[in-house]
Amino acid sequence: MKNHKCVTFALLMLMLAGIAPAWSQPYPNKPIRLVIPYPPGGVDVIMRIVQQQAEKELGQSLVVDYRPGAGGQIGQDYAARSAPDGYTLLATVTNPWINLPILRKSTPYDPLKDFTPITLLLEGGNLIVSAPSFGPSNLRELLAYAKANPGRVSYATSGIGGAQHLDAENISRLAGVPLLHVPFQGFGPMIAPLLSGQVSIGFINLNAVSGMVKAGKLKILGVVDKTRPAVLSGDVQMMAEVLPGFVVMPVWVAIAGPAGLPRPIVNRVNDAFIKALNAPEVRARYRADGFEIIAAGPDEFAVKLKSDFERIRSAIQAAGIPPLD
Repeated sequence: MKNHKCVTFALLMLMLAGIAPAWSQPYPNKPIRLVIPYPPGGVDVIMRIVQQQAEKELGQSLVVDYRPGAGGQIGQDYAARSAPDGYTLLATVTNPWINLPILRKSTPYDPLKDFTPITLLLEGGNLIVSAPSFGPSNLRELLAYAKANPGRVSYATSGIGGAQHLDAENISRLAGVPLLHVPFQGFGPMIAPLLSGQVSIGFINLNAVSGMVKAGKLKILGVVDKTRPAVLSGDVQMMAEVLPGFVVMPVWVAIAGPAGLPRPIVNRVNDAFIKALNAPEVRARYRADGFEIIAAGPDEFAVKLKSDFERIRSAIQAAGIPPLD
């Protein structure tokens, strides 16, 4: 019996010795899944700018996992239900995190309880664009055309209740012009209808269409943001300049994890992305695309998340956007 106990104890020690190195391995020690709740051509394009530099800082690959659908809700929910071990992160935007839970009677996730804020990367970068064949050439002409042709101006956004949708509803209300909303499941699916003129205008990020603008396939009517992208001429109109009372809705890009993510992992990921954002080539590219680099850590981001939730809820109520279900 004594020998049996000794053998059992020795086997247990060997097992623990084999497991211990796994416990002591620093995070991360394998590739990280980066969930994007939209199809290609939108958030992934934005993330690609910082991704390579963040991978260098982390010492591991960030493997993009597209989980589109339901306005971003599917991917957002998938990330919320993932194990809080740091190997499934979320690259997301305002719409699925804040707007959808406000617009729906219920979502499978709670926007303020089911996620761990890690890094608020960027804000802004929004434009109104159209095919070259569309008559108006700037924002003043667009508003005048919409007023003279009620019901004839359609606009594309990346989804119902998103920041771009709210901006358009506020423009319509303040200018007294009717606009027809055509929602899509992200920026990528908007491109073909914009190029063909099937929809009149699109509310979209500059970096998603910069190549098509340079090629003359799309034209910029104006900026729907707090600042004008540095790469655009001063002649490009801003909505706040032509429409008194207009205030742009919060629209940001962020990194998050499921609730309960350990603070050391949060800090490790945040540090990597902050350093990546501070790389000169990354900063230059984002600024060229009209983004404001925020680089806020988990605590500051958590505070902004709550304040933006209340701000967007008030804006949705003021715009009279009905519930989605």
